[in-house]
This record gives sequence, C-alpha cells and structure tokens, in this order.
Amino acid sequence: MIGKAALDNPDLPIDFVRDLMIAKGEGKSLSTPFIPQSKH
Repeated sequence: MIGKAALDNPDLPIDFVRDLMIAKGEGKSLSTPFIPQSKH
C-alpha cells in the first residue's frame, strides 16, 4: 500500500508518504489542530 502511494506520488519522500498513511489510519481523535502563529 505504501509502495503504491509512493509510486503514485514520486515527488514526495517515502517517509512522508508513510507518515501520512499512518496519520490517516489513526483518525481525527489523535490529531492536533492547526493553529497559525501569525495572521497575514
């Protein structure tokens, strides 16, 4: 599954693809909300 995702996205590092798939599998309950540091 990771290999296919990596082949489908050759411009992304394999570690990033792996971490993204792990995060997606964990679901939103373990996620940290994004809070911008400054307003532009």
